[in-house]
Amino acid sequence: MGLELPPIRAAVRTGDTTQAERRGMLRRAPHILVTTPESLYLLLTGQKSREVLRGVETVIVDEIHALA
Repeated sequence: MGLELPPIRAAVRTGDTTQAERRGMLRRAPHILVTTPESLYLLLTGQKSREVLRGVETVIVDEIHALA
């Protein structure tokens, strides 16, 4: 049909995420972020990472029972 869809960026942020991956996420926010409650807390409390979250459209929290 000739339509070219824009790429969708997804990222995973856990305690095992490398520093290079974290920096990349700060440079270019993903559209979809999969994270753990602990990593979400760190993202919400850091000024730069809060800015990244402004561009994230979907957050999937693994181990959601930890938030309950």
